[in-house]
Amino acid sequence: EKDATDEEKQTLEINSGVYIFAVKELKSALTKISTANAQKEEYLTDVIAVLRGEGKKVGAFLVDDHAEVWGINDRAQLSTCAFVMNARICDALMRSGVTIVDPMSTWIDLSAEIDIDVRLEPGTAIKGATKIGASAVIGPRTTLIDCTVASGARCAPAARCPSCRHGPATVAGRRLRRAAPRRSTRCAGRTGRRQ
Repeated sequence: EKDATDEEKQTLEINSGVYIFAVKELKSALTKISTANAQKEEYLTDVIAVLRGEGKKVGAFLVDDHAEVWGINDRAQLSTCAFVMNARICDALMRSGVTIVDPMSTWIDLSAEIDIDVRLEPGTAIKGATKIGASAVIGPRTTLIDCTVASGARCAPAARCPSCRHGPATVAGRRLRRAAPRRSTRCAGRTGRRQ
């Protein structure tokens, strides 16, 4: 900002710091930028002026949603971006026919696949390559990591299921052991044994 003119300071646009360059032109332009500024530093943004001065094609891409180009400089900003991304994932799923009882407390990885008419109760986390079939009910307070849940299955409250397969009549308890068979199972409390 120290190097900005008064006119530049009035603009409502920001530079997100995301660039796409042709490598050859960028390497050449980098040799032509100087430190003749208030900070005595080389600015990548000066490459734009160099390229324009050489008659090269330069353009800006405007985004409608400023959240698309937020910078992340600390864990608080990372958390804010994660919240926005999760809200978008939940919104898209609800619009496609998934019931999410409390989107504010439900976290879903972009890599998860969730079919229509699934019901996600509050406090649910769907992680990794989890696949949930139609009409399944998950939660509340349930975490599924790289699991396959068949249509109509129910994962009971407070289950934590890493790398599991729930069949259509599955009722999962506190912990389901790894790679459980697809047949109907009911999982014991803390031990993870099938009953």
